[in-house]
Amino acid sequence: MRAKILVAVAAWLLGAATATGGCLLAVSLLGDGFGVTGSSSQQLTMAAVNKALASARHGRSPAGSASLSRASRARRPHSHAAPNQSAAGAGTVFNSPAGTVVAICESAGAYLLSWSPAQGYGVQQVYRGPAPVASVVFAATQEVTMKIDCQSGTPVNHTSGGADGGNDQ
Repeated sequence: MRAKILVAVAAWLLGAATATGGCLLAVSLLGDGFGVTGSSSQQLTMAAVNKALASARHGRSPAGSASLSRASRARRPHSHAAPNQSAAGAGTVFNSPAGTVVAICESAGAYLLSWSPAQGYGVQQVYRGPAPVASVVFAATQEVTMKIDCQSGTPVNHTSGGADGGNDQ
């Protein structure tokens, strides 16, 4: 009787080890990119992102950035830019308690590249431009309006509304 139990336990352990090894091999093959997932990833530099964004804005797709351009068009008007940072050619980032706006100045006026509401806020109205004044109204229990105009070719933010009465940046 004892021998049968030892054989059963040994068989179970062998089966469990084989199943675990097979699963680890399958996950390893997926991670090595054997084409099972059908996608590849590539880390982009800031310069590549700026070039792709500029090309997407003008309706062109530079080589190697087709997926970024598609993602950019599909996700607009959202932005994942870090707060209070701007990159050359990518626009100027303005923050308010209600959301974030990225804007540039063109010959026809201010143009909003992207906007993203803060948690708890939604986008009520957008006037993207280019225009003398482009704007976004974020709304929750209170409305916050971010108006962007251009002064000497540089975007300037005028925020109004909200609990703090607005803050120009």
